[in-house]
Amino acid sequence: MNEIKMIVTDMDGTLLTSEKKISDFTKSVLKRKQSEDVIIAYATARPYRFIVPFFDGFTPDAVSAHNGAVIYHGGKVIARHGISPAESMQIVANLREMFGNVSISMELDDKIYTNGYLLPEWDEPCSIETDFSDLPNIPADKIIVYKDIIDRAATDRGFLTENTYLQVIEGIMGAVLHKDATKLNSMRDFSRIFGIPMENIACFGDDLNDMDMLEHAGIGVAMGNALEEVKARADYVCGRNDEDGLGQWIMDNGQSRL
Repeated sequence: MNEIKMIVTDMDGTLLTSEKKISDFTKSVLKRKQSEDVIIAYATARPYRFIVPFFDGFTPDAVSAHNGAVIYHGGKVIARHGISPAESMQIVANLREMFGNVSISMELDDKIYTNGYLLPEWDEPCSIETDFSDLPNIPADKIIVYKDIIDRAATDRGFLTENTYLQVIEGIMGAVLHKDATKLNSMRDFSRIFGIPMENIACFGDDLNDMDMLEHAGIGVAMGNALEEVKARADYVCGRNDEDGLGQWIMDNGQSRL
C-alpha cells in the first residue's frame, strides 16, 4: 500500500451519519492525521455555505463544493469549473422552450438565485428571486431543476450545451454542471494544489458520483452502505457511515500505512 499523504472524502452517506453529523470519533481521527501532515479534503455536491457548519470541532484543509465546480482552500476560492454566463442563459432559455414555465435555480458565488421555488427542506433565507435577466456576469456553479420536470429532463437532455452535463440527485432534482466539474477533477485539483501525487491519495465515498475518484485514487474505499456498483470499483470496503466506517478504517489500517 502506498504511503497516504492525503485523504479525500465525500460527505453525505460517507463522512456524515444518517443524522447529518460527523461523529466525535471520526473528528478525532481526522484531527490526528492532520497533525501528522496528512491533508484532509472534502468532496461534496453541497454548496460551501452548507459545508461550513460542519467545521465545528474540525476544519479540513480544502473543500470541493458543487461536485467539483468550486475548490476552496482557507475559505477562499482557488479553482473553479463553472458554466459561462452565456451558456447559463442558453440553458435557461432551452429549459423554458422545452418544458414551459418550470422551476429553476442557479448557484453563483455561493448564493442561490431562483424563479420562486426551492426544495422545502432547504433552509435558504438568503435566496434571491430573479427572472434570470439580472444575474451577476460570472460563471454559474450549477443550475438546478426540480421534480416537476426531472423525469422528462433526465430522458430528453436537449437543453444541455456541449460543455455541460446533468446529474440526477435522489430522483428529486437535477444539477446541470460544467463537464469539468467532477469529483475526479476535484481530486486532481487537490493533487496539483498540494503537490501530492494521486497514488498517495486515499478517498472514501458511497454514491455514483464518487466512483471516478475511487477508481483513480491511490486507494479507493467504499462505505459499507455504498451502492453495490460503487463497492465493485473500490479497492476496499469499510464499515457503514453510521458505524464510523471511515474513521475506523483509518485506525485499523495502522500508523505505518497512514
